[in-house]
Amino acid sequence: MATLINADDSIGGAVITGDTSGVLGLQAAGTTLVTIGSGITAITGSVTADSASIAGPLSATGDITFSATSAAKMPSGTTAQRPGSATNGMIRYNSDDGSFEGYAAGEWGAIGGGGGGDTQTATTTGTTQTSIATYAKADYGAIKATITAWDSARPSRMVTELLITHDNSTTAVATQYATISTNDSDHVTYDVDISGANVRILATPTDAAARSYVTLGSLVQV
Repeated sequence: MATLINADDSIGGAVITGDTSGVLGLQAAGTTLVTIGSGITAITGSVTADSASIAGPLSATGDITFSATSAAKMPSGTTAQRPGSATNGMIRYNSDDGSFEGYAAGEWGAIGGGGGGDTQTATTTGTTQTSIATYAKADYGAIKATITAWDSARPSRMVTELLITHDNSTTAVATQYATISTNDSDHVTYDVDISGANVRILATPTDAAARSYVTLGSLVQV
């Protein structure tokens, strides 16, 4: 027997889940909006609630329009948590890389600003060589990195471009093909290596002044 929640009922904060032992129906003005068996199978019309969660799987046909002025939140997880059976058109946030990624033409790839870019930040307060950005070597065979180093003591802003690749094993190499600085000398040098599963960009400051780094990486998946 179907259980009905009418449009006049308050469902703010309600959690609607599928029930394999029965069917839950949500109605508004006599029109069925949601039908739930073992999962949500169809949504038509519109559902308005102060706060509601729907536990799927959810399948919707037709166009979907978001009219809010805030944001739509995408699924988020590590590289290891990607769907086991991905299909073209999937979009998610990769918490390992700090960037959005999509599944197209049978593989995952970075999407978003900066040429499919990934932005990472770091700070140093000494002259010890320090990792300022990391990239999963299993996912990305080539990286073009633009690094901005800000030294407020001078003050000086230094921008460097690196082209990086690796052998999928223990060796990473880089070419520094552009550097510009508001100071008359470079105050950071860069190198790359492989540590465990990651390619790292390493910064070595010339002195112990506090520096902040923003690394924008354009990633190539091969």
